[in-house]
Amino acid sequence: MLHTLDAITMMLGLVFMKHFLYPKNMFPLREQEQKDKMQIAHLHHQHLYYKEKRKAEERVHGIYHDMKNHLLYWNAVKIRI
Repeated sequence: MLHTLDAITMMLGLVFMKHFLYPKNMFPLREQEQKDKMQIAHLHHQHLYYKEKRKAEERVHGIYHDMKNHLLYWNAVKIRI
């Protein structure tokens, strides 16, 4: 009789855990998972933005470099004349 009572108590405990504790713990986990996904998406967009910004700055730097070389060249040509 005692073993049967222990088994019933254990089964009720498992049912309680399954129906009441498990969903309560899963909701915060799902919520955190959703927040993590949103943060990853945000970071991905930031990465793309800064990658494009860096490319634009490299283009501008290249233009400045070329302009400097052209001005130095024309200045040298002007001095020789």
